[in-house]
Amino acid sequence: MSLRDKIEHAIQNQPCMVKDLKAKFGGDRAADRKVMEALDELVHDAVVCQKSGVFFTARSGRAEKALLCKVVKLGKNFAFVMLEDESGDIFIPGRFTRGAMPGDSVLVEKFAHPRVEGSDEGEILAVLEQKNDMVGTVRRIEGRLKFVPDDCPAISMTIQRDCEGGAKDGDKVAVEILQRGTRQEDHRVGVSMRFGSCDEAKRCAKALLYAKDIHTRFPEKVRDEAKKFEDMTVSEEDCKGRMDLRALPIFTIDSAETKDIDDAVSLTRLPGGGYELGVHIADVSHYVKPGSELNEEAFNRATSVYYADQVVPMLPKSLSNGICSLNEKELRLAFSCLMRLDQDGNLTDYKFVKSIICSRVKGVYSEINALLAGTADAETQAKYAEVLDQLPAIWLTGVGCMALYMALSLLRMRWRLRAAPRIQDNVYRCTDWSTPFVLGVLAPRIYVPETVSEQDFPQVLAHERCHIRRWDHVWKPLAFLLLAVNWFNPVLWAAYVLLGRDMERACDEMVLKNATPIQRAAYSRALVACAAQPKMAAVCPLAFGEVAVKERVKNVLNYKKPALWAVILLVVAAAIIGVCLLTKPGYKNVGTLDAEKLYALRTEYIGDNAAVGAILDALGFRAVGAAGDGQAYTYSFEVETASEPYGVVVRYAFAGALPQRTAEWNREMARRGYLALALIDNAEWLRWEDIGAEGETPVSGTVYAGDYVAADYNAVRGSAAGLQALMDTLQACLEDGSIVYYEGDAQPSFEETMPWSSTGENDPCSVRAEDYGIVYDTAQLPDWETVPLSYLCAYYLNGDGAYAEGAMDVLAHRYQQAPNTVKAYLRRLAGQQVPDGRGDASEVLLADISRYAMSQLTGGLPVAASYERDQLSISVSEVYSVTYRTVTYDENYSEDIPVYEVGSGAQLSVIKGEGFTLYGRYNEENVALHNGDVVELTEQFVGLGMDGQYAVRFQYRSAAETAELEVYQITWEVGDSTKQVVPLTEEQVQAIQSEKGLVQPEWHQVCAELHRSGEDDVRYWGTADYPVPPTVLKILTEQCGYTFVTPEDFRGNMTAAKLEFYGGETYTAAKADLPALQKMLTNARDYGGASSCGFGAKLTVTFDDGRTVSVLKGTDSCASFTFGSWSSAMVSDSENRQFWQMFGVPFDG
Repeated sequence: MSLRDKIEHAIQNQPCMVKDLKAKFGGDRAADRKVMEALDELVHDAVVCQKSGVFFTARSGRAEKALLCKVVKLGKNFAFVMLEDESGDIFIPGRFTRGAMPGDSVLVEKFAHPRVEGSDEGEILAVLEQKNDMVGTVRRIEGRLKFVPDDCPAISMTIQRDCEGGAKDGDKVAVEILQRGTRQEDHRVGVSMRFGSCDEAKRCAKALLYAKDIHTRFPEKVRDEAKKFEDMTVSEEDCKGRMDLRALPIFTIDSAETKDIDDAVSLTRLPGGGYELGVHIADVSHYVKPGSELNEEAFNRATSVYYADQVVPMLPKSLSNGICSLNEKELRLAFSCLMRLDQDGNLTDYKFVKSIICSRVKGVYSEINALLAGTADAETQAKYAEVLDQLPAIWLTGVGCMALYMALSLLRMRWRLRAAPRIQDNVYRCTDWSTPFVLGVLAPRIYVPETVSEQDFPQVLAHERCHIRRWDHVWKPLAFLLLAVNWFNPVLWAAYVLLGRDMERACDEMVLKNATPIQRAAYSRALVACAAQPKMAAVCPLAFGEVAVKERVKNVLNYKKPALWAVILLVVAAAIIGVCLLTKPGYKNVGTLDAEKLYALRTEYIGDNAAVGAILDALGFRAVGAAGDGQAYTYSFEVETASEPYGVVVRYAFAGALPQRTAEWNREMARRGYLALALIDNAEWLRWEDIGAEGETPVSGTVYAGDYVAADYNAVRGSAAGLQALMDTLQACLEDGSIVYYEGDAQPSFEETMPWSSTGENDPCSVRAEDYGIVYDTAQLPDWETVPLSYLCAYYLNGDGAYAEGAMDVLAHRYQQAPNTVKAYLRRLAGQQVPDGRGDASEVLLADISRYAMSQLTGGLPVAASYERDQLSISVSEVYSVTYRTVTYDENYSEDIPVYEVGSGAQLSVIKGEGFTLYGRYNEENVALHNGDVVELTEQFVGLGMDGQYAVRFQYRSAAETAELEVYQITWEVGDSTKQVVPLTEEQVQAIQSEKGLVQPEWHQVCAELHRSGEDDVRYWGTADYPVPPTVLKILTEQCGYTFVTPEDFRGNMTAAKLEFYGGETYTAAKADLPALQKMLTNARDYGGASSCGFGAKLTVTFDDGRTVSVLKGTDSCASFTFGSWSSAMVSDSENRQFWQMFGVPFDG
């Protein structure tokens, strides 16, 4: 059997892609080429055809029936795909998924005879586009680390041993599929990012945001545009043309933590009777204009994303929490809908207006509930005094609308069903609905549509009778009445929806309790046949086919009767959990908690409000504010993270006179404060204060981490034992009265005070000299010691000679004086590019300052440098400089790590470093570090760290001298690929590393590699996996003579064609052959990178406009050309033979 017949037979059995055919019949370039030639002949002869890259036999007609889809759900033994136009989905049984993953684009063929009549089932013919990145959990299964995806937890995939990335059992990770098998379990993955333990909510939240491609940080242009809205207020000009509604008693209702308040309400009684209800929405469009960066970003985000205890806003906080938030007592622009209601709550008129409003009070759900229930205290009543009389009316209006909806819906259904004929007992036929349902409380009736077949009737009837046996027809209206009373509570709405779903699933289970597989299939068919859009009255149990039909079909087909032991276990577990929830933890007195329990609450981030709140509660801050006279108070806390150092403020608000705090009480607060600082890693201070009825806030006291916690940071914050030692120290200091705290306003200044300032008045915080009006005059240098830090940076980045040296000398000195202050300012420059193009201003300045400070310290000679961080303490010899490189792990987390430039003979001495690894360029070169190790640093070692994350990197002294770009291209002289080595300057290397790589268009492939001593080689091909930075592309075209040719270049009026062999022979084509030659070249197929053929001939064609285009021609058996320096083009064997005939070349084979 010929290769052509084999390929045709394979496609006839199963539609194939080119890669499938090459894998089956190819193997090397020559074999792959023959596969392509045979396939081309089959297509040319109309034996096979293709759709979306998948080949079918033409006579089968399957290509026309194939559907483009996307995988949206994957289970252990099934998948669901969504049609390209999202008009419906198709069920795929497990053995027909072909290893496809969620997010893959696939080609699907429907089954002519599905298992469930009337449903859509099919098989995946081919995976067209792969989505290889996923998020999930690492699990150790049968001794191997496996990856369990979040969106298909029934499947596990093996993690390649050399690609585990330091992941451990239980870690939440992101992975990339490295190798695909025919089944999902056969895929091999590599870890691309670690988020941390899956038991920590914030790690899971990070992973979820990463999986959904949700970015917490706004782009730089958006942040710049948003800055102009900071501290903005409404002006008189803004108010022109708007209805002034400031006199209305407007208020908002949200949770206590909400800061982005976008809606408000008002209700006023009209003089002639009735009410005017106002709904007021923040007018964001006044500030966010079409075409702006803010508008584009908001359009892309579409909504704010709420997760765990945080939110990713649609707009920057300067807008969402500022000028576009309807804050209490602040003037705001709004869109208002003003509705007129009669005495019974019926709508009589309405209008929409642009308005100016001022919210009287920020309402809170819990407080509103207390007011409506009559249990609110005096403080709450005083807060809502201005709008208190509106609340009952607004609540009654809402209840009335809900009750009216329920009554009208019920009457409407009763009217339309009045003539429904009875079939049997309480079962009736109806014509106006497409799905069965139950209606009635005292005498419930089952209504079955005429469209329900006799075959489906028993299943439908059994389901609806289960509703009646469960009293769902009574519970559902009662639940709706409860919702009507609490219509303003979103939790009740969610509970109501979930109640309906649970009712349907419970009835499904009752019907299927003892069902056979055949009966389950029949039940599923009935579900699909009765599927309908939700439109039943709220007082009815949800209709048979109205809710979650797809999920219920899956549950039905996979239903298993619960085992008795599982039921018993569930009851026991519920009882245990109930007892635990009823047990109140003894957190009132810090003395009752041991260090282990406290240490378990530790958090790395002060911005985690939930974690900070739990720590403060555990330390008893809530209860300790009580005064001796029993006076009521309100406890709250606030984290201050606007600027470093970060801190926590604990507040006690009293309705009456402020209590007289004793020194003993303040010392107890100090003890608790120090323990809180030990448990919140990046908190540096804690302050407590009382707030009086008139708003007075005298500071009672402050503690500073530097006094106890930071004195031995690693010991105190590194373990429970260290925390216990701190507790013992504080207890002794408390007893003898020596515990340190700062009374009243006598707190320390936490800012570094220096004779120089960070910025000048109205400082632009720019890297450009012209923004500061700097004029360079070597005859009159500035008084460097008094120049603000911002000016110094601009002087250094834009000047040279004495200016650059003088500015850097002072910058390095100030960095040694006050590193936190200097680094804080440098962070403000992040995102700005330095004038000489070396990269981000913040990174460049920090690196240059570090290098200069080290060279000044050593006079250019190597020194020993030490480094300490958490559980790591090392010393490195032969260090010439230390720079810092920013490593970004995800959108929310990046850090600066030191890069040591070391010379020959450098040694690493490990003082403390158990669990750390010295990473080699390759995994087999990794070295586990232990306390006391001394290791010679050779260029095989690139850095050290833990769990795949670097703490320190090494740069070898010779690295800058040996940086080079290795370039490959096809040349006529050699007839094959040649290598060219281009030495690179350090500036070029930095530019390359700072640039985002480009994916080259078709026919523009390149081949280059970056080599640096002590660093991994980096490939640049111009593909998605190996994008090429612009600087590399510039070097290739300007220094290496790279050219690019595409089939489009051969269009035009061709006048001549010449073929030259390297060595002198020349041939020309007849004018009559030029159209065929032009067609051949314009229809050539892209083969990707360079071919392995020998290219000993050059074809040059000339056009009537004077253009000439040259390509190389393969002179062995290859039917190929080189289009430009690296891209290969293929023609068929028949076209290749025709080519040689055109030029009269006696070429054999």
